Amino acid sequence: MENIITTKRLLVTPMNENDIDFIVMLDTQYETYKYETDNAPAYDKITKNCNETIQRMQLLPDNGSIRWIVRKDDVMIGEIRLWCEYDKTHDWEIGYGFLKEYWGHGYASEAVRAVIQYGFEHFNINRIAAYLNAANNRSAALCERVGMVREGRLRENRMVNGIYYDTDCFSILKREYNSFKQKGKIIILNGVSSSGKSTLARTLQDKLPEAFFVIAGDPFMEMLGRPKYVDTSSEAYIQFYTATYHTTKAFSDIGMNTIIDGVWLKEDKIGLKELVELLHDYPVLFVHVTCPLEELRRREKERGDRDIGQGEGQLAELNPQDTYDITVDTSKDECVDMIIEALNYPEKFTAFKSLWQQCTN
Repeated sequence: MENIITTKRLLVTPMNENDIDFIVMLDTQYETYKYETDNAPAYDKITKNCNETIQRMQLLPDNGSIRWIVRKDDVMIGEIRLWCEYDKTHDWEIGYGFLKEYWGHGYASEAVRAVIQYGFEHFNINRIAAYLNAANNRSAALCERVGMVREGRLRENRMVNGIYYDTDCFSILKREYNSFKQKGKIIILNGVSSSGKSTLARTLQDKLPEAFFVIAGDPFMEMLGRPKYVDTSSEAYIQFYTATYHTTKAFSDIGMNTIIDGVWLKEDKIGLKELVELLHDYPVLFVHVTCPLEELRRREKERGDRDIGQGEGQLAELNPQDTYDITVDTSKDECVDMIIEALNYPEKFTAFKSLWQQCTN
């Protein structure tokens, strides 16, 4: 059978006539249709649509449509639809539905992400779009997790049970997918002094299955002559930060993975805004590095090269305070494994995109 997709946990296969009863059960589930229609769709309408989809599969890969069944351990748990809207511009639309008892485990994100990848690599697609009831926050979050961009909103263009609703449009372009796929991954560790960033970076290097280069600040400072240029308002110091940012970008451009750590504060003359402007379209995993306050104080005292209270004083000034892809506590052993697991899903790296939207609004 063609067009079979396998993921870490799921098997995604094209629908056939034997799957129609499952589609009927899924489409008449209240959670599936409540944002779309007043009542559950009729059996005849669902079966007709399924049979038409099976026929239109013959038009692939340049046109037509396909409906996949998602299985977990041989159990059908959901379905994903992909169909051509405008063959001239290679504009396709995606839709999906999963049994409620399988929500909250990441199955939908995993399957939809795989279908988007398969579509771009095997079908003649330039753009994949999803049109959602703006009240469907769960579905919107899924679109963002798989790397789709919120394009805009159509106001009150749908009605369900006598109530007008807006429609949100999400999409991803093939060039965006290709660019994201080919660039080296970037792990940015942001946390106050003595929160454990440098140790975390070295441990990640040791445990990650891929090579990651640590772009550290000290070598750049040594090239500048640290004692002379320690003034953080000096032009040389600003150039130092600019150099680390552009070095990170250059490594990613040629497919090399990097780790960069720092303390980005609200008062910095060249800081997070410049970094976000440079890297918002790159696969950046933005990590908030933390540890309990008593552990922070203990580390400062043990190190002996930091003013006691320096890290604590930076807590309120850390920039940003809450927009991260993941937050880890370096006093806990699982912090490294959390980051390694997160790297398996680069389409979920949304913090820098959110920060960029905040900068441009």
